[in-house]
Order: sequence, then structure tokens, then C-alpha cells
Amino acid sequence: MKELTNQAENILESPAIRSPMLKRKERKRNDRQLIAKIQ
Repeated sequence: MKELTNQAENILESPAIRSPMLKRKERKRNDRQLIAKIQ
């Protein structure tokens, strides 16, 4: 059972899953900065 939770944590920590989430956050932040510049 413990191995399963470790696997799940490893999957969540893996860059393939984390980077799209981080990129999405960064894109939102960049969009806000662009909108602020335009206004």
C-alpha cells in the first residue's frame, strides 16, 4: 500500500506532469503582465 502512495507522489513530482502545470501558471502571469502593459 505504501508503495502505491510513493508511486503516486513520484508521478506528481515527475517533470512531465509538473511542467505543464507550471507553464500554465506562468502563461497566466505573463498574460496579466501583457494586459497591464496594454492598459
